[in-house]
Amino acid sequence: MKQFLSSSQYAEVRLFLLLVAASLAILFNHFYHVTYNDLSQWKGGGMGMFATQDAPGTRVVSIMLETPEQSFIANNQALGRPLAHFNAMPTAENLLFLCRYAANKVWLPSGTVRTVTLNDQTLRSYAVAGLSGDKTSSHQPLTVTDIQLAAWKTLLDVPTGTLTRVPLGSAHWNSAEGCRVKS
Repeated sequence: MKQFLSSSQYAEVRLFLLLVAASLAILFNHFYHVTYNDLSQWKGGGMGMFATQDAPGTRVVSIMLETPEQSFIANNQALGRPLAHFNAMPTAENLLFLCRYAANKVWLPSGTVRTVTLNDQTLRSYAVAGLSGDKTSSHQPLTVTDIQLAAWKTLLDVPTGTLTRVPLGSAHWNSAEGCRVKS
């Protein structure tokens, strides 16, 4: 091949082949994570994003904080990138990282209340806890003794019109044992 091409043409062909190989490697890496690590097909674009309801927006993480006085529901926006990373690829490792991240934060009562629907379809109100950057948070940190994370994705069964919650995993933290993940 070298004898038919000049050195500059040979370099251009090598660069082109390198770009094609890198593009294929990225493509196969994406398909691998979609297949084996539950990566949302919406991440990375492509036609798969139009063929599925499984977008990161359908994935929900509920974080409950226990103190000696009462239970709090965590403001999920306070968890930023680790939560977004878990929603994009909900693996046990990412849930464990999110649990450890939440356990290392200083939580503050925000002074607001959120009413949630529990799995048995009952309503319950919880005080909300946020981080120091939240505008509504007080300055007295909570003594968190227990953290519970539950993750699921919500899917719509189009023919019947019913919503289904599919569990993605759960994690539990306490000061004695640290974080444990149940998938």
